[in-house]
Amino acid sequence: MSKIGKIKQQIKGFITANHEPKQIALGVAIGVFIGISPLYGLQTAIALLIVLLMPKINKASVILGTQISLPPIYIFICLINHRIGKFVLRKPCSPLSLSALGDFTRGNLIGTFMSLSVGSFIFGMICSTLVYFLTLNIVVILRSKRNRK
Repeated sequence: MSKIGKIKQQIKGFITANHEPKQIALGVAIGVFIGISPLYGLQTAIALLIVLLMPKINKASVILGTQISLPPIYIFICLINHRIGKFVLRKPCSPLSLSALGDFTRGNLIGTFMSLSVGSFIFGMICSTLVYFLTLNIVVILRSKRNRK
């Protein structure tokens, strides 16, 4: 089976799961919020902890949502988080360069983490809200099509 066939099968599994559409959409939204956080490498562990604390949520959908942080995409997520954080914290946004990476001090590191954290909270809330409603509508539409057959 091809990769696209496997993805289609997984999506079909979510739609036919015994969870309410709201539970599936909430799971994906929580996963996206976690995936946008600046805690790269800990996101799956955090998602698993959330799944344990919220037993009625669709567990697979939370893990699926964290996949937004795949390496090629995560670079852009970090740039967006950094820009939003700098804007909200009213700090000048210096251009990113290799020489700037060599000038990191403890203060720079804390400031960068703060801007990433603030930016990821705002960007994560926006994205997870959009993903919640998008997923909810998709699951409802696909389930209604399935029930008509």
